Amino acid sequence: MDTVTLTIDGRPVTVAKGTTVLQAAIGAGVSVPYYCYHPGISIDGSCRVCVVKIEKMPKLQTSCSTLCTDAMVVHTREPEVVEARAGVFEFLLINHPLDCPVCDKGGECPLQDFSYAFGPAESRMDFPRRVFDGEGVRGDVDFGPTLMLNRQRCILCTRCVRFMKEIDGDAQIGVVDRGSGSEIATFEEAGVHSLLSGNLMDVCPVGAILTKDYRFKSRPWDNPGVVDTTCTLCSKGCSTSAWLKGKPEW
Repeated sequence: MDTVTLTIDGRPVTVAKGTTVLQAAIGAGVSVPYYCYHPGISIDGSCRVCVVKIEKMPKLQTSCSTLCTDAMVVHTREPEVVEARAGVFEFLLINHPLDCPVCDKGGECPLQDFSYAFGPAESRMDFPRRVFDGEGVRGDVDFGPTLMLNRQRCILCTRCVRFMKEIDGDAQIGVVDRGSGSEIATFEEAGVHSLLSGNLMDVCPVGAILTKDYRFKSRPWDNPGVVDTTCTLCSKGCSTSAWLKGKPEW
């Protein structure tokens, strides 16, 4: 197998040819934030939080869409990278509600974790946050038989859009309107009707899409154990993992 060797923050890293800088960084244990990237779907490069500095390139590059080359030198902690990331996080958080204590994604939320590690320490915004409910659009909507969509939390990473198009094969979800009015929606608010719709909860990085069964029922720290089991909903007998809700030790 052909390999290339690059340097990430002074550390030599050897990866297979065709590996992206973000994948190489993750494999080497270097923390680089990302939202639109998911290993199971196509690369979009839209969230811009994964930018890094690559020597001999004039501008910062999105690590999720840049392929590794031999002798490439990558910096993930340069001042200009830190400043650019903080700016992106500031925009992502302008309208994001501060409801982490009641959000089911709290405790396992990439936006929560990466904002704490890479985002600004305080907000400079003193205007009211965008609230879909106040603009004639339902902010918290029934998103099909199994899902609920909270538009206030959505950061438009489009993971759900690409998942439905590429994995499910039925592009039921899309981005409608433009600019600050952009939002995730289905045709005529019909919701998502698919056997794979439950995966969207795991695909969504911010708790905008949640399953009705899990919503307000449990928190990540309430589920300390996991066991391998077999799904019994049909005769196929697919292997699955079940998280066990346990009592707190305190």
